[in-house]
Amino acid sequence: MEEYHSEVITQARISFWFSIISAAFEFCIIVYAFLSYSFENPDKPLIQFFLA
Repeated sequence: MEEYHSEVITQARISFWFSIISAAFEFCIIVYAFLSYSFENPDKPLIQFFLA
């Protein structure tokens, strides 16, 4: 039973760090889109920044 508990804790720890890294990466994409938004040309879609 202790071995099962240890394995579950390890998997939860890996999942937690994976989600933290993923969330940080996605937050960086949002910040990049916000900072690179062209106020001179507001009709320019933000998705263009990710595909360029």
